[in-house]
Amino acid sequence: MDPQALAIDDIQSLTEGLPWIVLVVDDDPGVLAISRMALRCVRVAGRDLALVTAQSGAEAVRWLESHDEPDVLLVDMQLETADAGVALLRQLRDRLGCRSARVLLRSGGDMSLVQPDLVGLDVSAVIGKAEVGLTDLRALVAQVLGELDARSA
Repeated sequence: MDPQALAIDDIQSLTEGLPWIVLVVDDDPGVLAISRMALRCVRVAGRDLALVTAQSGAEAVRWLESHDEPDVLLVDMQLETADAGVALLRQLRDRLGCRSARVLLRSGGDMSLVQPDLVGLDVSAVIGKAEVGLTDLRALVAQVLGELDARSA
């Protein structure tokens, strides 16, 4: 995918302030489409969501190098390799300084195996792709955004 084409996919009407920015990183176009569908009409604290998608860690890094830090990172643990999602999070936290973004890490595999790798990455939740439906994903994103909103109040 052309990195110049990476942009905000879906912004609802901006009537009450800037939107929450959610960056979804997954190498499966179907998962990206489902994420768009799940998060299309979510509003938290009177603010809409702006959804940005990337199909690889490299695309996510290129987007982040030229944009403000998103509010939520929704990252597939197994992008190009089995540990690419965790490696991406390390790079985002350490090199790019993404410190305040809430992280929801998604995995289709055994999530207990990754827990030791997450130390120091400030991951809000590790969620299974098969176990978390559209409603659950919506609720998790709204929950972490609500926590961010409460902190800033």
